[in-house]
Amino acid sequence: MYVHLGKLRDDDRLLWENVRTHLRLSPDEATDIREINADELSANFKPRLLDSNQRQKKACEIGITPLPADGNRDIDAELKADLQRAADQARATQRLNEYAEAGLEDTEANASAIRDFVNNSAVKGYWSVQIVDAAIANLGNKLTWRKAEAPTPPPAQPTEVLDTLPNGEPQLSLDADARTMRAASITQLRDLDKRRNGLRRPVGSFSSRF
Repeated sequence: MYVHLGKLRDDDRLLWENVRTHLRLSPDEATDIREINADELSANFKPRLLDSNQRQKKACEIGITPLPADGNRDIDAELKADLQRAADQARATQRLNEYAEAGLEDTEANASAIRDFVNNSAVKGYWSVQIVDAAIANLGNKLTWRKAEAPTPPPAQPTEVLDTLPNGEPQLSLDADARTMRAASITQLRDLDKRRNGLRRPVGSFSSRF
């Protein structure tokens, strides 16, 4: 169950101290909403926690609050609002991470600009996916982004250098077509075949695994 520790403190101080100790929270930390497994409490405090939670709900149903210092308040509505705010903030954080993956630089200047926009906007510091999108769109070039890395150009193909055969005939190009080969001499064809065989990978090489 979710319990508002600040309200629990005002309703049952001894129970609050026990819960705070169980959760290992300082007095200042034990004032917000926390999820508590009542089964983990001692036999003396488990029913007290369940009773306190039930009193809060019942008080909302009949319009009476067990927290005189806070006035007449809708406890369930406040719990839901606090939980919704936490969920929206988690989604906003995820949205910022998505922008960072897309190139938004993770700098204090960017963080401050976005934070100031959210705090000074109509939502007054309420974080959500929508306000993050609005901040990115409105801040424009005030934010810094990583420059896209240019792709590495492919290596230049080596230029083929043809020699003259001992009989005075020129070597054939390695990519000689069928027409050129039909017109070539036996010496030229043997030389071409020898050179082409020299470019083939030996059987059993690493590339033969693919």
